[in-house]
Amino acid sequence: MPTPVDHVTVTAGGPYYARLSDIDFEQARRNLDQHLWLPLHVARNLAAKVRPE
Repeated sequence: MPTPVDHVTVTAGGPYYARLSDIDFEQARRNLDQHLWLPLHVARNLAAKVRPE
């Protein structure tokens, strides 16, 4: 196993702004994926590689 890491940072995407009547739901879904699911996937996949406290 490679050397454990101390920190993991996820910096994905930017905010999605639109008036309620103009929301592009595909774009909103992609934004949600980037801000909610991506960090959870990263955390789950790196949990065994992060140095314990």
